[in-house]
Amino acid sequence: LQMLAALTSKEIPIISVAEVSPHYQFGEASLVRLWPTNPDAIETLSRNDKSIVFRLQYGAFSALLMGDAGFEVERKIAAHYGDNLDVTLLNAGHHGSRYATEDAWLRATTPEFVVFSAGARNRYRFPAADTVKRCAHAGAKMFGTDRHGTVRMTSDGQHLDIQTAW
Repeated sequence: LQMLAALTSKEIPIISVAEVSPHYQFGEASLVRLWPTNPDAIETLSRNDKSIVFRLQYGAFSALLMGDAGFEVERKIAAHYGDNLDVTLLNAGHHGSRYATEDAWLRATTPEFVVFSAGARNRYRFPAADTVKRCAHAGAKMFGTDRHGTVRMTSDGQHLDIQTAW
């Protein structure tokens, strides 16, 4: 809010991410914004569902970075992109909340790995047990910053190397 106030006071235009190109190229890697699709798409959604969702592609490696997006955004993305969502890595939405990473989303994305970004002993008890069960049922290998500390994944576009702090 302070940043928005500072931008406004200096008359610096604020542009919605949905108004700029969704495609970014970094050498052989590409980053595509899947959500929001346009400024109107997020108008009535919760703050969490206004999160920016990106797909990273580098050779055979791909990742979905979900921010705090939940079921509603997952459904909208799946409806828009259909079966073109398979990824190597899914960074679970909303820290692994029970309101994100539903069965249909896991079927649409078929992640080999799921990472939960949540603090150890967090007050919300993320990731939720139901979400962990859904990911396990989908056959994904899971890592969480709450249990493994920093999770570092590096790829050369073909192979994936995973390192954890703990």
